[in-house]
This record gives sequence, C-alpha cells and structure tokens, in this order.
Amino acid sequence: MSQKLEEGGANSAAGNLHALEHDIEVTRHDLDATLEALQAKLSPRRRLKAVVSSARESGILGAQRMVDLARRYPRPLAVLGGCLLLLMVTRQPRR
Repeated sequence: MSQKLEEGGANSAAGNLHALEHDIEVTRHDLDATLEALQAKLSPRRRLKAVVSSARESGILGAQRMVDLARRYPRPLAVLGGCLLLLMVTRQPRR
C-alpha cells in the first residue's frame, strides 16, 4: 500500500510538472506575441506614417478654416491679398 501512495505521488508530481511546463510555454507564446506587436507598433516606418498622416490632417483642417474665414470675411482677405501683391511687386530686385 505504501508503494501505491508513492506511485500516486510520483504521478501527481509528474502531472504538476507537465502542467507547469505547459503554463510556461503558453506564457512564452504570449510574450512573443506581445513583443512582436510592440515592435510593429514602434517601427520607424509606422511612426513616420503616423506623423505624416497627422500633419496632413492638420493641414487639411487649417486650409478648411482659411476657406471658411475667406467666405465669412471676403473684403479683409482681398485687402490683405492686395497688400501682399504690392509688397511682392515693390520688393523685386532691380537689375
């Protein structure tokens, strides 16, 4: 009977060891997946695309605001355009 208890204990320990090894493999797999996702997210190419996209969106919003202001206040914009044109004409280098 004592031998049966020892065999049962050995089987239980082997089962625990197998379960522990399985848990370690699952954890290792999860860590690998997490690291791959972080590397993809932080890659220089992806960061550059994000910055360009953000700048493009900001530029589009700025242009839309300028168009809205021009529609709302056309006279001041015309005066400003005339002043800029005058500055450009009078600032040209003489030959």
